[in-house]
Amino acid sequence: MEFPKCLTAPNVGNTFCGIEISQAWQDLSLWEEVLNRIPVRSIIELGTWQGGMATFLSLQCKVRGLSFLSADRVAASAVVTDVIDFLGGRFVQADVLADSMEVQVLGDLPRPILVFCDNGNKPLEFARYITSLTDGDFIAVHDWGTEFLETNIVGTVEFFMKEECEAVDSMTRFFRVVQA
Repeated sequence: MEFPKCLTAPNVGNTFCGIEISQAWQDLSLWEEVLNRIPVRSIIELGTWQGGMATFLSLQCKVRGLSFLSADRVAASAVVTDVIDFLGGRFVQADVLADSMEVQVLGDLPRPILVFCDNGNKPLEFARYITSLTDGDFIAVHDWGTEFLETNIVGTVEFFMKEECEAVDSMTRFFRVVQA
């Protein structure tokens, strides 16, 4: 029996609830464990793309009683926005790198917050949003090792579940903000 590509190769043809997702299946189980371990009250996704990860995260937030917001400068499909709305989250069409957008995106969401950088310029997203995060917040980055490197880390953060990410060959890394 030959397995479909989505079960053997990361980021190739993967879907969540039939909606394309740029994460590999092992990343979803990793996110599950991260959310089991950290006390966040809000998740913000920068870069919605097709909406598969937004669907996964908004469902996680609904079940866990967390706030969810996904933002992208490109409009999400009606199906994705309907699902996010139905689950109590929000989609915002906006350029997440525009001046002062981090203040608007973070707004008055309950803390601690987890910001997921998965838009078009992860190093710039990380650098812009880390300045608005405080001790106890978290930030995650997709495309580790390709679009985001250890040299792109700014601010005072510490890796969170680094060994677990490496063990499943994940392209996502999580950080706890430890700055005052």
